[in-house]
Parts: sequence; structure tokens; C-alpha cells
Amino acid sequence: MFSRQICPVMPQSPLLTISIPTYNRSRHLACLLTILERELRGIEDQVLVLISDNASTDDTRSVVADFASRMLVLRSRRNEINEGPDANISACYLLPDTPYVWVLGDDDAPLNGTLRLLLELLNRELPDMVYLPSLSTTDILRDQGTHTVDKLTAVQLDREDFASVLHVQMTFISGLVLRKGPRLDARVREQLAVTQGTSLIQMAWVLETLKQGEKFLVCQGHPIMATAANSGGYAVFQVFLANHTRIVSTLLADHPAMRRSILRKTSLCFLPGLVWHVRHGSIGNFKMQGRADLDLPEELTRTGGFRWLVRPIWSLPDLPAKVAFFCSRVMTFTVRQYQRFVLFPRRRSIEVGA
Repeated sequence: MFSRQICPVMPQSPLLTISIPTYNRSRHLACLLTILERELRGIEDQVLVLISDNASTDDTRSVVADFASRMLVLRSRRNEINEGPDANISACYLLPDTPYVWVLGDDDAPLNGTLRLLLELLNRELPDMVYLPSLSTTDILRDQGTHTVDKLTAVQLDREDFASVLHVQMTFISGLVLRKGPRLDARVREQLAVTQGTSLIQMAWVLETLKQGEKFLVCQGHPIMATAANSGGYAVFQVFLANHTRIVSTLLADHPAMRRSILRKTSLCFLPGLVWHVRHGSIGNFKMQGRADLDLPEELTRTGGFRWLVRPIWSLPDLPAKVAFFCSRVMTFTVRQYQRFVLFPRRRSIEVGA
């Protein structure tokens, strides 16, 4: 699955590996490494940076070599041939043997101060998984310098609440820092067959960590940045309606309540907006697919969110579709307010930094 050219054996002392899969995006990668070089000063002994280059044909190799000459914590691997995104992203999770791994997209980045506070949080709390919400931006170098995180506040949730609050957001690979371990890694390798070829390969380790872990933290605010309008070119409905549902149904087959919660929240709070914006061409480079083109799992189509919100937005004329979209936004707002003012205040709050 992976090329023979891998990074040197990693020492055991660092706490966290930041793993960056990349392919032909040297400009984004250079921006991210510029930020990491600055953010790592003074904490180099706690972090390794691993770049996994999927046989890029641009100047990625020279960018990596340039930063490696200045960043002693930087390791890199390069596939001999393009092995596809699944193999490259999987390597970023499986290869590190540090206690924690953060698979970070090459067009995303931590805000100024986030990394130091994250390490403090991991050292002090030893969570199994941490979720870091993102700030949308078109220029991470510009915004990284204008937004500073001087404290990091998190809420501790059990696995059921964590799954319900995040639902489809668990697919955002840059937003999750995960604890590793031999038993967990062995199970993940078994689960990769379920997520292979779905554009959601990361769900193998995310859902396995959810099942095995006990301590989950959701950070408040927006401690990382995600580059806006930088996605597209894949069948987004196939991925988030069909593939996501089947992965959740399969890997959480023994956790029916958690499975239903994730799918219900996804159909209520995420899919209506996705279908609306793809229909109107207002996000990314995605093609509007007809329902007849997809074999949608029954576990999704029988949810109330799909029947009363997603289906009308997808199929009805613009005016009733707009009404359904408006209703979905009201429902989403209500859910978020419940989480903010009812659920989170009842859970343990953790703060690191100022």
C-alpha cells in the first residue's frame, strides 16, 4: 500500500506528529510550513512534522528540502508513484508512533498560538480525541498573523455526545487530533477496507477511536484555519449522502444509538445546506447529481431530515426548496443554541493558556 521510501525511525520523546499529505500543491504547502516553522519555536522537542508527498510533479520536492534544511523536526516521505489519496492519507495516520497524530491538510493551518496551547491540553488532559473548529479563509498567511489564540477552552464530552455534536464534522480531517496505540492501529488496519475508495478514508481511524476512546474534547472558538473554496472535482453527494451513511452504518453497527444520532444530525444540520449550495453553485466545484443517479441507503432516506428537508431542496422548484432550506437553517440554529446554552454548560469545561 505504501512506498518503500519512508521517513527515518521517529524518536519516542515527541508528543505529537503533524502529518501532512500533499500532492502538487507546493504553494499551499509552503504557506503551511512557514506557519509551522514559526509556531514550533521553543517547542520543537514535543512535535514532529511528517510530509507525505504523493509523487508530486511540481516543485514540492524542492519546497520540502528547503524547509527541511531549517526545521530539524521535519521528516518527509515520497511515493515512487502516485498511489492515490487514500494510501497517502492513510500513511499519515499509520506511520507516526508518537502518542498523538494530527493529519493536517496542506491548505489548512493553526492560528497563531494554537499549537503551544494544544500541546498543553494534550499533556494535561490526555484525551482520546480533540476537535478543533476552523475559521474559513482565503489567505492563511494573512489571517494567521491577524488572529491570535491566547487561551484554548474545551468541553469534555462522552462518546455519545461527541458523536451527536460533531456528526459529519468528524470527516473534517484537519479538525481532529487523535491518540494512537498498537491495539487501535491494528483495528484501524482492519477497517480500512470499509473506507477505501470512498473519499472518506479517515473515518476508519476516527470511528475506531470513537469506539475505543473514553475522553473526548470539543474546543471552542476557531483555533485553526481552513482555506475556503478549495475543494471540488468529486461526486460530493455520493460521498456525503451514500458513502458516509454506509461507513457509519457499517463501522458503528454495534452502536445503534450513536449511529442513528450521527445520521439524524447529518441529515438535519448538514445535508440540506450542502444540497442547496451545490444546486445553486455557491460552494466549490461540484456537479449537481440527480437522486436517480445514486443508490441511497435506507437508513438515510428514512430520517426526518432527509424526507422533510433534503428531498424538497433537491427535487422541488426553487421557491418551496428555498422554504425547506430556510427551515433547515432554523433547525440548525436551534440545535446549536441547545448545545451552547444547555449541553455544554452541564459538561466539564477545560481552559489552558491566559
